[in-house]
Amino acid sequence: MRHLLRDYLLSRGFVVLEASNGQQALYTALTARHLIHLLLTDIEMPGMNGFELANQMKMLKPRIKTIFMSANLSDHEWKSRAAQEGSHFLQKPFSLQELDSLIAKVLAEQKFRTGRPVTVDGEGSVS
Repeated sequence: MRHLLRDYLLSRGFVVLEASNGQQALYTALTARHLIHLLLTDIEMPGMNGFELANQMKMLKPRIKTIFMSANLSDHEWKSRAAQEGSHFLQKPFSLQELDSLIAKVLAEQKFRTGRPVTVDGEGSVS
């Protein structure tokens, strides 16, 4: 899924910084020459879950916004936790139109334009 998201986001004009897990995503963020506006991350990942990644990423990039996604977490509690952290939640499976709409909403909240850097990490996570 990570590669499909990467290819799709690239086709939409985003700069995509891809990582295979949370630790690599943090390293990529530290060494990136691009501004990073958005983290798209799965909640359930080996080693570091999406909430841990988002918290650590906010320490590196305080203005970063996060979209959490999951196929297994339809539970209202997880969606509420994402909302409490000022983030958004996307339930898998989702359509590309749903992804586009949510990315546009999140970036508009920060007054960013599309075409700005995004990072894909972990199991389909994008920042």
